[in-house]
Amino acid sequence: MGSKKPTYEELESRLTDAEAVITTLRRGEVDAIIGERDVALLRAKEAEQALQQSQAELDIRNQIANIFLTVPDDEMYGEVLQVILKAMRSRYGIFGYIDELGDLVIPSMTRDIWQKCEVRDKTIVYPPENWGGIWGRALKEKKTLYTNRDLHVPEGHIPIVRVIVVPILYHQELIGLLEVANKETDYDEKDKSCLETIANYIAPILNARLERDKQEKERRRAEEALRQSEHDLNRAQAVAQTGSWRLDVRHNQLLWSDETHRIFGIPKGTPMTYETFLSSVHLEDREYVDQKWTAALRGEPYDIEHRIIVGDEVKWIRERAELEFDSRGLLKGGFGTAQDITERKQAEERIREQAQILEQVHDVVICTDLEGYILSWNIGAERVYGYSAEEVLGKHISSMYKDEQSKNPFYQQVIKPLLEKGSHDVEVEVPTKTGEERFVHLSFSGIRDSSGNVAMICGYGIDITERKKLEQLKDEFIGLVSHELGSPLTVITGCLNTVLDQATNLSEQEASHLLRNAAKEADALTHLLGNLLELARVQAERLFLHVEPVETDIVARNVIEKMTEQYPTYELLLDFPEELPPVDADPLRVERILYNLLDNACKYSPKGSKVRVFAKPDKDSVIIGISDQGVGIATSDREKIFQAFERIDSSVSGRGKGTGIGLLVCQRLVEAHGGRIWVKSASGKGSTFFFNLPCKRKG
Repeated sequence: MGSKKPTYEELESRLTDAEAVITTLRRGEVDAIIGERDVALLRAKEAEQALQQSQAELDIRNQIANIFLTVPDDEMYGEVLQVILKAMRSRYGIFGYIDELGDLVIPSMTRDIWQKCEVRDKTIVYPPENWGGIWGRALKEKKTLYTNRDLHVPEGHIPIVRVIVVPILYHQELIGLLEVANKETDYDEKDKSCLETIANYIAPILNARLERDKQEKERRRAEEALRQSEHDLNRAQAVAQTGSWRLDVRHNQLLWSDETHRIFGIPKGTPMTYETFLSSVHLEDREYVDQKWTAALRGEPYDIEHRIIVGDEVKWIRERAELEFDSRGLLKGGFGTAQDITERKQAEERIREQAQILEQVHDVVICTDLEGYILSWNIGAERVYGYSAEEVLGKHISSMYKDEQSKNPFYQQVIKPLLEKGSHDVEVEVPTKTGEERFVHLSFSGIRDSSGNVAMICGYGIDITERKKLEQLKDEFIGLVSHELGSPLTVITGCLNTVLDQATNLSEQEASHLLRNAAKEADALTHLLGNLLELARVQAERLFLHVEPVETDIVARNVIEKMTEQYPTYELLLDFPEELPPVDADPLRVERILYNLLDNACKYSPKGSKVRVFAKPDKDSVIIGISDQGVGIATSDREKIFQAFERIDSSVSGRGKGTGIGLLVCQRLVEAHGGRIWVKSASGKGSTFFFNLPCKRKG
């Protein structure tokens, strides 16, 4: 019996049942169960479904590609999202990209989401630190995530009940995000696969779009930077009054900047040639300029200053150029600058005129440019520094300072304070040509151009070397006097306080000894103050002598008696002839002279040695000498001992050095009497000081 063929409906029913077990059975087992015709129908249906799926995907791709190619940026993301939402049968979604800063930008958020969303401070830009929820995880982990559960969203956000999030990757680099949500039915693996397929298709197109946008932004930035740079360059050239030019031999082009056109007074657009330039040069300078340019074409440096004619005006310019040559030595092109130095030249001319006047000024007058290079050097500067103008013109002024002073830039040391205050004073120690170091007080002021700007610096200086030395001596003297005054006062105070406080415990002999010490120091203090008063009177020109006939042997004997108490270990000898004429002198001043000389002799002689005071008549005067057995005075020191505050160390006596004014007082008092004082000495062989006083006039 032949079997009855199944109807189409029966086959359809069988195929439906077979589909349920296809996934668990091998193809051979299925073939065995449903037969060859059933297999053919199943495969036909699968092929039809695959074709439909492929056609749907192709349609989606074509739509997306067409949008990317034809729709502007501000609409493109939204239209692509609408295609995806339709394909995924979803209500809401987003399509975003990662920008240059790494932030997620979502220009495609559907309008109803944006309008309905009531989240506070809503935005379409999300930096990585704000990536959260399921979409944030998908971005950070670079993998697809989906869920069919209700999502926890911020307050005011529209409800999200189902969602698929797919990161868009290009060569494993995160470049964007696709998200669809709120499908009426649950999302499954097919939906996931479909959205991933779309993301993979979009990835290279989106990357190309982003790269294009990036390049376009960079191009616009570069163009803006170039425009700004050109603007800044033109402004800088105008401020600096320095134009530029470029020569291109291959294209036969000579290009001038705006400032160069302004300096030469030639309108922009004028065809520029070497002849055009040369016609602007002052007639008297043309041959010189042409010679220098010809030399530059041979490879020599081109850095010249010359005049040009601009209308009825004569300008000075400085030109510099760097030319470019090929391997054969032929000119390829070059670059150069033209600086308007008219104001500088005018200022220099004024300086030269003033310098001619200042040449006769004996004080220091130095003029420099704003960088500190010397432009003018008068005879006063030559006298102090020892350098002629020819030796220093063009050099930096810091070379006229000591090394440690020149380390500070001239701008910081002079220019900056000068511009802030209008003038600047500075005291500098300068090395002279002979090696001698001198001090100069320099007052700097600015010489201004017609625009009121400082064009040059003029320094007026005074040699203050002697004043500095006196200040140093004064400081030393104050210290010495403080010590010399303090020591006696300390002894006096100590002795008197001891006598007063310990009166009942001291013997009469001990009390007497303390009082004698106090009296001795009081005498020394009186003598020091007397010397200071004498010097003050001399400097104030108020030294008045009470002249009377004076027996010098009597005065000398009195001084020796006082000195014996002060220097009991020394042998003080008096050697005066019996018939010695009296002198016309002030007896108190003669006593001071002898006291100072004897005090010095004892200080600079070993204990126990002899100090001899002698005298002899000499024509109309009496010569008195004080001889010691001390350390002597070196030849190099003899000229200095009568100067203020000069002291010679005593390596023998070990006594204090004193104030250094005793011999000066002696010299002033002797000269006030019309006499003179001098010394004979040899190092290690003692010294003899002599002075003479006029004899009493007869009649």
